[in-house]
Amino acid sequence: ERFGARQADDPVRAVQEVLELGEHSPQLERLTVWASVFASGRRTGSLREEPFTRELAEGAEAASRAAVRADAIAAEARARLPVTLLRTGTIVLEPRLTGELTLGHAQLLVLFLLSRGKEQLFLMPGRADGVLSFLPAEYAVKAGLVIARHPRGARGIFHLVDSDPPTVRRAISILCMLTGREPPHLFVPSLAASALLRAPGLAPRVEHLRNLLEELGSSLEVSDAEARAILEPLGVVCPAFESYAEQLVDEVREKVHDVRIDARSLERAV
Repeated sequence: ERFGARQADDPVRAVQEVLELGEHSPQLERLTVWASVFASGRRTGSLREEPFTRELAEGAEAASRAAVRADAIAAEARARLPVTLLRTGTIVLEPRLTGELTLGHAQLLVLFLLSRGKEQLFLMPGRADGVLSFLPAEYAVKAGLVIARHPRGARGIFHLVDSDPPTVRRAISILCMLTGREPPHLFVPSLAASALLRAPGLAPRVEHLRNLLEELGSSLEVSDAEARAILEPLGVVCPAFESYAEQLVDEVREKVHDVRIDARSLERAV
């Protein structure tokens, strides 16, 4: 847990510490470094399973510069250590460790739709033809372990993503159906529509809101050819968004319900 916190706060230092540990471990078989496809900062074009370029690191925004550098350090280390670099899309349905309501990308999107009640949703941030790079945590862990243990996984870079990601329009339509409302008629540029996600009682962390808006406006094509070459012959395939969307909605409803109960209990105690 402490390493996870360090990785989020200072990804460069976290990666450097792990690599240093690996360099002093004679029996080391494999080092697996988890990163994100969004560390590239790209929202258009294509992203291949290869090291980030120096130009990409220099052109990255301050918020993502550390993540780009950490990714680059891990990629460079493959020349001297058996490092497997795994970049994932947006992880959803993570194991619940506390009763705290966390507003990750997907949860924030569902909570926004639930918070509208029966109100008609005319406008929705994002590109209708953009894509959402969601994938369940269980699949990410399973696929990551398969690649890390595979002979072809050594010293490689792999993207763990949905090979057939839902468009923003399709994903929103599915979530609207599950939350009992009509899908929106219009989609507007996400970076100009942050106010649409600021519903009453909804106070997400700024970085989560920004990341969600950027993903809703993304048309980035993420290649996962190297990962699929290992996973598909073994029957390891990312579930379609439709197969777990209802579970995602139920998860957010459950968390909101629990938080409301905790709040009422606190009020009575005071």
